Amino acid sequence: MVGSNVTTDISPVTLSSDWSRVARLLLVVGLAVIGSVGNVYMISAVMIEDYLKRREKDQKKEKGSEKQEGLG
Repeated sequence: MVGSNVTTDISPVTLSSDWSRVARLLLVVGLAVIGSVGNVYMISAVMIEDYLKRREKDQKKEKGSEKQEGLG
């Protein structure tokens, strides 16, 4: 082993040269699916929050106009 010049190329992207292509493909596809679902969840949360804020403002306006009608 003194004279052997063995190098192993291990890429941080593929994690190991021993992984099969199918396993790497499944890993990438799985991470893409998780990322996509997470993005849809965050976009939905923002849209629902915006809708609820607008609805709250509308209800406050209605209550304010009811109070003014009662005074007049």
